[in-house]
Parts: sequence; C-alpha cells; structure tokens
Amino acid sequence: MRIKKDYNNPPEKLEAVNLNQPFSQKKCQNFFNNHQIYIRDELLKLYHKCAYCETGFAGSLHRDHYRPKDKYNWLVCEWSNLLLSCQRCNQQKGSAFPLVDENKRQTEYVDKKSMKADSTRLLAEKPLILNPEYKTFVPQQHMICLSDGTMKGISKYGEKTIEVFKLNERDLLIQKRKEIVDKYKIDFKNCFGDYHDHKNENSLKKQLERIVLHLLDNSENESTEYRYVYWISVKKFKLFFEDSIPHEWMKYIHEKILVNS
Repeated sequence: MRIKKDYNNPPEKLEAVNLNQPFSQKKCQNFFNNHQIYIRDELLKLYHKCAYCETGFAGSLHRDHYRPKDKYNWLVCEWSNLLLSCQRCNQQKGSAFPLVDENKRQTEYVDKKSMKADSTRLLAEKPLILNPEYKTFVPQQHMICLSDGTMKGISKYGEKTIEVFKLNERDLLIQKRKEIVDKYKIDFKNCFGDYHDHKNENSLKKQLERIVLHLLDNSENESTEYRYVYWISVKKFKLFFEDSIPHEWMKYIHEKILVNS
C-alpha cells in the first residue's frame, strides 16, 4: 500500500549533505555510513513494515536504496531513494533494478533537481520494480493477492516485482498471507454453524458485522502487516469468501455492511 513521503521536505541532516556544492559522492557515502541509525529512525516515522512484502519489522530491517547505490552512487543520501525493507527483500533485490528500456538508464549525476525519484529524468527510466512511495502507485493495477496466499502479476511491473522479491517462492510469506484469509473463512463458517444450531438471525447479523468490520479495520490501518491482503479481500469479497458464506447472506453483507467500503 502507498507510503506518503514528502520528497520536498527531507530530514534536516540529509538535506544538508545533499546541498553541499559541488556535489560530492564520497561525502554522501561517508555520511550514509556514519548516520545509518539516524536514517533508519527517520524512515521509521513513515514505515511500519517492509516496503515490498509488507512483513512487519519484528526482525531486522534495512535501509534500502530503491535505485541501487552501485548503479546510482549519487543517490546514496537522496531522501526519495531511501525506503525500509525486511532483510529477505533487501537480499533478494540486491543490485537488481530492471527497466522497461535499458537504454533509458541514467548513469551519472546531472543536478540536484534530477535526483528526486519523481523527477522527469528518473521517471523516464520506467522502473519495473513497484515503488510504494510513488503518487501513481496503485497496487491492484499491477498485482493481486489470491486466497491461497500467492500473488498474481497483472502487469509487467507486478510480474517483475513478484519475480525480483520471490514473493511466490517464500513459503513463510505465502503461509502468513493464506492464514489471514483462512481465519476469516473459519470465522464465517462458525457463524453459520451457530445459526444452523440456534436459528437466531439477529445474533448471526451481529456476528457477521463484527467479523466484516474487523476485516475493514485491518484493510484501512496503514500499520497492519500484510494490509494488502485485507484490502484486496474486501474489494473482491465474494471471490475470497463465497465458499464460506451462503448466497443470500453474501448479498446481505454487500448491501448492509460493505455498501460504503
């Protein structure tokens, strides 16, 4: 899901090092090496989980250069090029940065204006790896999560992002996404089991509302781990839960609970 970062308002120390003229890549690299905790803490004000797979930061986290520093050494301290990722995604990505057209790759520093990720020069590269900070980032246009925990690319950008980060080859990641959907399926099935035993329609409606509102809350909470799984299961509710909810009650949920979601 999209991360809202103000590219025009970088942390004070990062702004200071990039304002040094003439531009010094060595000075930027030294600053980055000596201020990694400062950079991490500034990014943690925006990030609650990995920029790429949405895994929470229970374990180690990494300051990730969206455009790898070995290919774009002048962007080492550029605020718009710094994201937070989990260790696995950081390792999987490495120095990979595929473009739609390799001939469009920028290879040297031009000026400060062209350093921002949303500059005309850098956007013209058309990176194939999705960036959650881009204003144009709409994940459902590029990939969807399926109820079995796997991801399906529906654009060349989604397909390449899945490939680079191996989002469909990491068993624990797939399992965690699947468990989210399975939990709600079990909750819905238990509701209808109770209804079958007691025939209390008011109680069933309250239970359904509680479960669906819980799902909605998680889909809207920016800090939720794997938020996209919750979000896409709301948007494609019938596809995810039609095997757990009878048709007549699926209609009730759409018309009475999900109508404004």
